[in-house]
Amino acid sequence: MSPDDFRMDFDLPIINQHYEAVLGAIKFLIEEMYYTRFPTIHDFYLKVFANSIKGKTLGYDYILFDEAQDANEVMMDIVVPQPCTQIFIGDPAQQIYTWRGAVNALDKVPYRQLNLQNSYRFGENIADEANQILKQKLKLGTYGNCVAVKGVGNGLKTNGQTGCLSRKVTGLFALMADV
Repeated sequence: MSPDDFRMDFDLPIINQHYEAVLGAIKFLIEEMYYTRFPTIHDFYLKVFANSIKGKTLGYDYILFDEAQDANEVMMDIVVPQPCTQIFIGDPAQQIYTWRGAVNALDKVPYRQLNLQNSYRFGENIADEANQILKQKLKLGTYGNCVAVKGVGNGLKTNGQTGCLSRKVTGLFALMADV
C-alpha cells in the first residue's frame, strides 16, 4: 500500500501540505498501539479483532448482544455475519453513545422484535414516572417505539438505606463528605 491509498481531499491546506508527515505519524501510532508500546483504546483492538476474523466463523451456537442500542458498525460487522442464532437486546430510549458513532442495532437487523413490558426492578410507582418520561420523549420525537412499562417488582423498599446517582465520581465524594 502506498500513502496515496489513504489520500483524502481535505479543505485544510496545512493537512494537504504535510500529508505525508501526518500519514507517517498515524502509521507510527497504529504500529505502537498494535505492539502495545502506546496506550490502546477499545476501538483500536476491536477493529484489529474484526479484521482478524473477517470471513471466518467463530463457532458459536448463540450470540447474545446486550445493550444493542449502543452498538457500532465494527461490532455489527463481527456479529451479524456469524451463522448462528443471534439475540439482540436493548432499549432505544437508553441509547447514550451516539456522540461516538453508536448505532441502534435493533433497527439494523432484520429480526423479529419483542417488547418486554414488565420490570421486576421496581414497582408501579417508579413505572408510572418512567411512562410519563417516555410519553414526553414520544411527543418530542426522540423515541419512536414507545412501550409502556409495568412495574411488577416489590416497589420502593429502602430499609433505611439511601441510593444516589451522580454523573461524576466527584459528585459522589461530595455527597459522602456531607454524610
